[in-house]
Formats: sequence, C-alpha cells, structure tokens
Amino acid sequence: LSNFNNNIAIKKILAFYKRLKIKISNIQFPYLIISPKFHKIPVKFRTITCGSNTYLTKPGTIFSNYLNKIINYITKEGFSWIITNNQPILDFIKHNKINSIATFDFQDLFNSIPLSKLKDVLLNYYHDFKNILCCDFDYWEILINFCLFSNYLYNGRDIFLQINGIPQGSNYSSLLANLFLHYYEKNFTLSIKFVFRYIDDLIIFNFQDFTVLLSDIYPEELILLRNHDDNINFNFLDLGIMKVENICFVDLYDKRNDFNFNINKLVTWNSNVSRSIYLNTTFNEMNRIKRICSNIYLSKIQIDKLFQNLIKNNGYPTNVIKFYIKSLN
Repeated sequence: LSNFNNNIAIKKILAFYKRLKIKISNIQFPYLIISPKFHKIPVKFRTITCGSNTYLTKPGTIFSNYLNKIINYITKEGFSWIITNNQPILDFIKHNKINSIATFDFQDLFNSIPLSKLKDVLLNYYHDFKNILCCDFDYWEILINFCLFSNYLYNGRDIFLQINGIPQGSNYSSLLANLFLHYYEKNFTLSIKFVFRYIDDLIIFNFQDFTVLLSDIYPEELILLRNHDDNINFNFLDLGIMKVENICFVDLYDKRNDFNFNINKLVTWNSNVSRSIYLNTTFNEMNRIKRICSNIYLSKIQIDKLFQNLIKNNGYPTNVIKFYIKSLN
C-alpha cells in the first residue's frame, strides 16, 4: 500500500469515469479488513477490500461481465484446468482408476500476481476474444488500467493506493486470477490432462512429475506449494479423499474442524431467521453430503454428525430432527 492524497485520488477516479462514460453520484472508498486463516499453521492472514456501492462497483461490474465472457468460452471448450465447483473431481474419481494424487496451493496468489504482467495478459486476451467482448481496444485498456491500478481504500482515516497484487474482495478478483493462471497453463492442458484448479488450489491425478514442470508453467513471481498429504488421505475444497490402491473414497471435509476452537456453522433455532431458511439450509447441507460421499455408510456418518450438531449447538427440537430423518427415507 502507498499513502495517497484524498483529492488527487478523487480527481483520478473522476477522470477515469469520464473516459469510461460512466455516471457517478458519489465516491465511496472501500475499507481494508484482515481475515485470519485459522486452518494454517502458523495462523496466516488474508487482506480483503470490502464495501458496498464504492467507486469500483460500476466499472467492476462491467469488467466482471467481460471477464466472465472469456472464462465461459474457455471452460466451455474444455481445454482448461479451471473448475468452479467440486463436481468435475467427483466425476473423475468415479470413472477412473487413480494411480497418484497430489494437491498444491499458491502462496499468497492475489498479492503475488505482478500487475504489469497481468495487464499484458489481459491485452493479449482481447485479440483472441474481441468478437465476444464487443468493445473497442481503447475502452478495454482504460477499463484494465482503472481496475488494476486505481485501487484506493480506507485504512483508518487515511487513503491508500494498492500497488502490488489484485485486491481481494472485488467481484473480479478471482476472475483475474483464473485468467492470469490459465494464460500460462494453456500450453500444457493437452499434455497434462488430469489437473483441476479452483482459483489458487490444484489437484493432480495420475501425473507424478508435475513438480518438475512448475517452473516451465508458471511465472517466477508465483510460488506453488505442495501440501503435506500422507499419500492416502487428501483434502481438496470440501472433499476428503482416501486412496486405497487404485480406488478413491470421498467423504465430506470441513477445514473448520481443524480449528482449535468450536465453530457454530448453522443458525440457532431461537434466532430471528425465517423457519423456511432453517429448513432449506439443512436440506441443502444434507443433499451436499449425499452428493459428495462415496457410499451410504459415509453419508450416514456425516448426516448423524449434522443432526447431533443441530441438537447440541443449535437448539433444534427433536421433532424437527425426526422430520429431517423421515425425509431421508
């Protein structure tokens, strides 16, 4: 972050708005908050910029729409490692023999992406996708410059300009990260097929030499760390994968269970939340468990844990739990 004069920041923002032909009624700066990562040892922190209806909201929405067009086209063609949920992994495990598994994550990805390289990548994307973007090159470049290099925020009473990395918390942050990484991955997607990446987390099946190729795939600014799995149990997103010879069994994984304190994951029965939300939230969680778990035995264990938590920590009446149990039959 770099300390910045308030009036200068406003003048720069207004100038960009004029060039982007966007009307603005007020300029509200986002705030900087810090979110702890309790599942990391030692505990690490994630910096997030947040705030509703800030000066970034309108151009950010426009930018996100363009970026989504590119990503939707890329993922539709099928030649990418990008995933948006765990279903492709579940499908792959179900239909394939698994010889090896490795999981990785990028160290501080959002703050490590060099903005100058990101801009070059986005400009190159324009030439490949200008027919679906439906905007001229100058407008695309102005939008990039604004969203990458004009990230002002409040920290206390002072205004700062973010000069390194992508601001986490904006609606286009993960889209930028996905497109930046895909730009370097695209030359390897045909030769290394069984890789799935959810933003900064990767899981690789049946390819043991991936570590050797990291420096060939990704730019030097990015650090990809292999997780310390025990070659039997692997955790990825909300999947707990157990490998037995060439077969994998999948269970529900929740990183919050690794915290050294209790987490109340669902609303309490006596809160002011609508009863329909209680019911739908619990049903959705039950369906998620049944979708993820490989067999009825694992599903039953997880659903029993859910019910015990609802009674013990959330005060759900036993007749409501009986209603849920009846719905399973």
